[in-house]
Amino acid sequence: MGEGRPQPPAGTARTHFTEQSEFMLQPAIQEVARAAVTQRHRYFTFSVLLADPVTHFGDDRAAFIARASTQAFTTHAYLTLDGQWLTRHTEDRGWGTHVAAMTAYLDTLPDDTLIARVSCHA
Repeated sequence: MGEGRPQPPAGTARTHFTEQSEFMLQPAIQEVARAAVTQRHRYFTFSVLLADPVTHFGDDRAAFIARASTQAFTTHAYLTLDGQWLTRHTEDRGWGTHVAAMTAYLDTLPDDTLIARVSCHA
């Protein structure tokens, strides 16, 4: 982080760095970058690298599993039973709020509700 400034501990999230290059010098981040470049592990992709792997994998195991299970059924858009089309761009709510809103909505549906997940790309 430049001369005279203390180095943050290994595994520090991107937000604690003023320069992208300083973040990328962390050994763990370099390993994720190598895995993304060589495609040797299907989970360590460029999207994980760009999204900050420290933040993505930095929680304890229980928190990581809880977040992953919440996002397992989340899609970029969903249509409610009353006809509302909702996305992460709805009211500029962002991805985290979108995931929470969709999960909460799904939890309110009656047990006999049929849910269809459709992947449609033009």
